[in-house]
Amino acid sequence: MAVRAVDFVRIIEQYPCLYDNRLAEYSRKDVTDQAWSEVSHLTNTSVSECQVKWRNIRNGFVRSLKSLPHGKQKKLYHLHEELQFIVPFIKTLVPETTNPTLDDEPVEIEVEPLNTEKPSTTVSNFKRRKIKKYRLERPDFSWIKNIKNDNPRKMFLLSLLPDVEKLTEEQMRKFRIKMLLLLEDIQMETEETEG
Repeated sequence: MAVRAVDFVRIIEQYPCLYDNRLAEYSRKDVTDQAWSEVSHLTNTSVSECQVKWRNIRNGFVRSLKSLPHGKQKKLYHLHEELQFIVPFIKTLVPETTNPTLDDEPVEIEVEPLNTEKPSTTVSNFKRRKIKKYRLERPDFSWIKNIKNDNPRKMFLLSLLPDVEKLTEEQMRKFRIKMLLLLEDIQMETEETEG
């Protein structure tokens, strides 16, 4: 069953790192990926579907905020009230030059996570922004050196460890149950053929 748009927006509102560009977490891919994963779980849809749905809702809302020329009245976006929480994070600029071919309507600039490529223009006129550096800790696999290589069964099970560590708690529960059931089936087959 698909989640209603109103409920989807309320779920997104609980994860400011997905829309509040003032937060440090907004630019941290690991944090936003985790948030999208949780939204995906709550809505029972894939991460990419959630991202597309949010982009469409947000873009529709932003388009609805643009004024029509000559003061014409526009119908409010159907999620106008629910999306008020993102209004402070929508940036608009008024064009600086007066060009008769351009409307006087503001230009929307969407802020996305920082791109690591260097800009083609010079940055001497702009203030440099301090970027916090995060130290990534490497997993400690030194204990693996202490394991004797003479037990292939143990080594096989340890080879599964990196993938197992990536599982969520729910996935881990399912993994344990299925592994135990599989072991039981194999042992029962062995007992039946020997007995």
